[in-house]
Amino acid sequence: MLLTKQLCAITFIFICTSGSSITPKQTTEYCYEEDTSRPQYKRLGVYTPYAFAKGSDTEIYNIPGCSADKIWMLVRHGSRLLEPGDGVSVIDLENLRDEIIFLYGNNLTLPEKGRLCEADFNLIKNWKWDTNLTAQYDGTLTVSGWNELKDLGKDYRNIFPDLFGNAYSSERLRFDHTNNNANRTEATYKAFVEGLFGDGSYNDIILDRFPQPNKIQNPMSFCPAYDENVNDQNGRNSETSKFRNSEIFLKLRNDVSMKLGYHEPLSDQIIVNIYDMCRFEKSWNVEKSSPWCSVLTPSQFEILEYLDDLNYYMKRSYGSAINSKLFCFGMDEMLSHIATNGPQKVIAYFGHTFGYHLYLTALGAFKDTIALRSDNFDAMANRKWRNSEINPVASNIATVKYNCPNDVGEKRGCVIVDRDFSGQQQHQEQRERCEQIQC
Repeated sequence: MLLTKQLCAITFIFICTSGSSITPKQTTEYCYEEDTSRPQYKRLGVYTPYAFAKGSDTEIYNIPGCSADKIWMLVRHGSRLLEPGDGVSVIDLENLRDEIIFLYGNNLTLPEKGRLCEADFNLIKNWKWDTNLTAQYDGTLTVSGWNELKDLGKDYRNIFPDLFGNAYSSERLRFDHTNNNANRTEATYKAFVEGLFGDGSYNDIILDRFPQPNKIQNPMSFCPAYDENVNDQNGRNSETSKFRNSEIFLKLRNDVSMKLGYHEPLSDQIIVNIYDMCRFEKSWNVEKSSPWCSVLTPSQFEILEYLDDLNYYMKRSYGSAINSKLFCFGMDEMLSHIATNGPQKVIAYFGHTFGYHLYLTALGAFKDTIALRSDNFDAMANRKWRNSEINPVASNIATVKYNCPNDVGEKRGCVIVDRDFSGQQQHQEQRERCEQIQC
């Protein structure tokens, strides 16, 4: 790593029906409603609520003798509602609920041990889908998602008051968001601005928008090789498919099915639906129990979390060589911004999981020495690539340039991107490398 004597750039990653017969308590092994610790809430993958993963040490941004001078940041949207692309079938879960009520009511096929406790059964029995969540709201930011970003804006304002200032200035600040039908990234941007400058303050801002798509916010749109890899990873021979057919996952299917009263194993998609509805509902309201979380034990959450991590690892990160190159143009802009001394202090983009994953991969962040595969679940229990910790909803990553006039940058041993920010020739070399990417 190279570091000039006058500045330090640090990258932060902010990271039953009436009369139903209920099984006596002694036949159960795990009761979700009676578990006050619920460690599985920190194993919800990319839908982990930000409050469960947020760090609390703000002193790390304070470098004695240094002042924050520039910031380039990427922010993922907050908690959102379901959309068709998620593959979660509400109808299938409603049918599953009704079948569970029937099976527990008849008490003929339930296992001797490992049944739902009465409290967990009642959660599922009383679960109902909110019929107000019609198609017009697909994928939109939730109230909790808005509040996550508003609080995040407040945090950045408090940590870097001199960078963001007290009001919006187009000369000092540049904000942009991706486009999608649900406009959740636009809502994310607005909530963040409210946290910075007060309620409704986004109404006074006219964004200088980039064309959509563009190579910084949507690099995959310009790379057929990325699409080819995603298609491959959706195939039968992919690592994700292999893990779904592994002994570990087949045992999970059998165990969950028996717990619910089924003689035959439920499909892998139904199991994933249970996990997904659990984590979506929890992200919508962190104070409320999700009935579908009660179906799975903490150790089963670990397996489903790994399936999710493996999927994103192969599609958007170190599982494919092309992914480390895709954020090249974003890296180039970040490096140029950090190196210049102009009046623009902040560049902030508001986007999706894919951009966040690609940026982390370009930085080489959270890269394990052993690749995630379908056959090494047990060996990866302490992996770095764990979305529950590195990419919850509202996750954000910021590269901050600090001016350190007394050379304390070297003494503090700052974590920096491994390149010299002061050389314009190096930025030209970065651009040339970007142009040479074979997509």
